[in-house]
Amino acid sequence: MEDLVKLLVRDLGDERVKQNIDLSEHMETGLGGLARAFYIATTKRELIRVVQLCKELKIKYLIMGTGSKMALSEQGFEGLVIKNRSDSVKIFGIKGKVSRAGIGIEEAFLEADSGTSIVRLCEYAQSQGLGLGGLEGLGTIGGSIHVLPVLREKIHQVKVITKSGTIKEKNLREITREDIVLSVVFLLKAKK
Repeated sequence: MEDLVKLLVRDLGDERVKQNIDLSEHMETGLGGLARAFYIATTKRELIRVVQLCKELKIKYLIMGTGSKMALSEQGFEGLVIKNRSDSVKIFGIKGKVSRAGIGIEEAFLEADSGTSIVRLCEYAQSQGLGLGGLEGLGTIGGSIHVLPVLREKIHQVKVITKSGTIKEKNLREITREDIVLSVVFLLKAKK
């Protein structure tokens, strides 16, 4: 593992790849042992790069968001823990009607990176006049789409890295356990 960590440091930088990090400091539960290597991905591009590098080097890896929906052994993780902080949120399409009164937005497609917190997603949607009620709690989009029905109902499509390492858009029913969620497109109604 030592040689593999050196390769990670060489490719990603020693300021980005930390070694022997106490995971309890990065978990909502405050539980967890040492991670042999630790990396924070701040963009979707970084997340893709580090996952593909791990696959290429055959390094065990674990992706986490806030750590609110996972439990780790006190024995730690002998591989790379990737903390997903990719949190871009944007509107990329709208449906509505144009009248003399102006543009009436009825629905919008909103894309959120998988490291976006539920709180940030809700705040952004509300600031844009979009309804996203019924969501509470901690966590990020990547983990929450698997456990929050109110969020799942609004999913239009999901961008993932497949087990083979390709990037693909899927609907929610097509996602497998081996897929890594990169971003989610939600179809949201305008607040009335």
